[in-house]
Amino acid sequence: MERGITIKEIAEQAGVSIGTVSRIINNQPFGYSQETYERVQEVIRRSGYVPNRIARAMVTKKSYTIAYLVDDICNPFFPEIAKGISRYAAKEGFNMILCDGGQDQDQIREQFKRLYESGIDGIIAGAYVLSEKNVDFLLKSRLPFVVLDANMTEPCFSNISVDNYAGARMMTEYLISCGHKKIACITGSSEFASSRRRLSGYKAAMAEYGLDWNDLIIEGDYTVEGGRNAAAVLSTTDCTAIFAFNDLTAIGACNYLQENGIRIPEDISVAGFDDIAMASLMYPPLTTIRQPLFEMGEGAAELLIQSVKDGGVGKVRSEKYELSLVKRKSVLEIQ
Repeated sequence: MERGITIKEIAEQAGVSIGTVSRIINNQPFGYSQETYERVQEVIRRSGYVPNRIARAMVTKKSYTIAYLVDDICNPFFPEIAKGISRYAAKEGFNMILCDGGQDQDQIREQFKRLYESGIDGIIAGAYVLSEKNVDFLLKSRLPFVVLDANMTEPCFSNISVDNYAGARMMTEYLISCGHKKIACITGSSEFASSRRRLSGYKAAMAEYGLDWNDLIIEGDYTVEGGRNAAAVLSTTDCTAIFAFNDLTAIGACNYLQENGIRIPEDISVAGFDDIAMASLMYPPLTTIRQPLFEMGEGAAELLIQSVKDGGVGKVRSEKYELSLVKRKSVLEIQ
């Protein structure tokens, strides 16, 4: 069996010191020129050299692994974010593991503890994990942590967010521009800040145009089944459009309506929020608010890995991403 090349041999072939090769392999952005970097990388590519992660971790005191914690690993909202995290992490020499934590705060805290004890370098998770006890644990552990969809007024962690208020208002105003006046909405749980902000945006648009929302708001739970249950109630009202606060809820609503002979969009228009992959594949394709999920994943990974490189003591940073309206075939103009 052919022996693999060593760092010393890479240094000799590239005409640099062993220390320079080590810095390049460990992604340390100093102590060498771009020309030197490219020369060393060419030797590495040509030789097929693969760094020993265990040895690397012993030297750097890092595992080069980050975790993305979700509340339901089967939810199709998460894969695009996970892809963004994984792609950026790989470029920086890190691995990503995907963990299912559920929504029970005590179980989430136990998951945090297991990840911390495993030597994980940092964690990305949604704002739903931020119970008082969990925040206390994360702060005391000094484990690098990034929150997705945080909307925090005084953030204690670096975070990625979107303007949920503006997104919901944008969709409601679009439905109004299509001639709809009886616009129902299916919210998420009121425990979620994202749902509360979207509800505020919906109400602001309705109020601006003098439209009534009494009996047109149903609290859901961001699930397909929740969408079905809400649609069963709303189908007995005189609403001409349903705005679901996430795409899964919209899909559930569409399923119920179509199973009961109610045409979309001819009888009732349906709109969502997120633009998950399924939104463009269903029939009719769903009009929705697009969250740039892949880019948000990349951004979260960048914030986290920078915090890891800073030793977990870097400043708290916040990044907000733009939402956009995606017009498809599930909304009818009725004017």
